[in-house]
Amino acid sequence: MEPENSESDHYARYPNLKLAQLKFKVSLPDYTEDVELKKKLLDMIVSEEMGPYYEIAAEELGWNIQDHIMKKLKDQNAVKLAELDKAIDDALENLSTIDVKQAYLHKANYLCKIGDKENTIKSLSQAYDNTVALGCKLENIFKRMRLGLFFMDLDLMQRSLQQAEPLVELGADWQSRNCFNFNKALHCIAIRNFDTATDLLVSAIATFVCTEIMAYTDFIKYTVLCGALTLKRGDVKKLLIDNPEIQQALHYNSTLREYLFSLHECEYRLFYQRLADIEVK
Repeated sequence: MEPENSESDHYARYPNLKLAQLKFKVSLPDYTEDVELKKKLLDMIVSEEMGPYYEIAAEELGWNIQDHIMKKLKDQNAVKLAELDKAIDDALENLSTIDVKQAYLHKANYLCKIGDKENTIKSLSQAYDNTVALGCKLENIFKRMRLGLFFMDLDLMQRSLQQAEPLVELGADWQSRNCFNFNKALHCIAIRNFDTATDLLVSAIATFVCTEIMAYTDFIKYTVLCGALTLKRGDVKKLLIDNPEIQQALHYNSTLREYLFSLHECEYRLFYQRLADIEVK
């Protein structure tokens, strides 16, 4: 039997947001004919056994599906899913509610890994129905939020936030609250609500914990970019330029540092140069 709170292994790696970023890059006009990038994306899809996602990527990117790759991936998926379903049946018949939950989570994690969104949501819901601990329920919902981010499914992100909010208010620990606020900030960015996103991001600078979503350096980048869009000049200095965590992070990113400082100092020629550099990156 696994303890109720041992969820971390199920949630740490998938969905692979770097893969989603790579797919988005390949979809851009400047990269649609980049053979090396396309090969890198396909290699990642194959190595992660992403049968369902291969079909999605091929349709959205205009690829011709290679039958031998599709067959290999589907065969791998069928074998693993049969194994996971067998474990679920065994848990339902012979084991505890916690074990049933864990069995569903194992299946959800694999489905998430291979890019099967709808069945991932279904398995997560089944795991949620067998979950008692508040923190574990929130971890389950955060997984759905990341799934929504991976597929840019804004409705799934919104519904997950709405489901999580009353649980957070019930008495979630500080880490869960921080994760909720950061996920809310990402949703706000996606729907262009930059004012709220900035407030949430700035409040999380000293307590950022969601490294399964992005690196701290990327978090700082989004904070600076959103802040530059929305904050008054005095607040740019107070909340961003004079913030020691941001100062330390900007020490290793001269482009972002010059972008922020040139905006504050009204050096607009340099500002627009660095804005163009950031857009390319």
